[in-house]
Amino acid sequence: MESSSTSSWKLTKSLKLSTELEIGREALITSSTRELVEFYWTNRKRFSGG
Repeated sequence: MESSSTSSWKLTKSLKLSTELEIGREALITSSTRELVEFYWTNRKRFSGG
């Protein structure tokens, strides 16, 4: 049987981890989206002969 302090610490740790993962995922999506947009615009100019 775990003490309540240990289980709450584990909960806090897992919450912190999931929050960090969420932030990391958001950053990944944001950066990859920006790269896609930049890639699209540079190629669009090339394809349209501009």
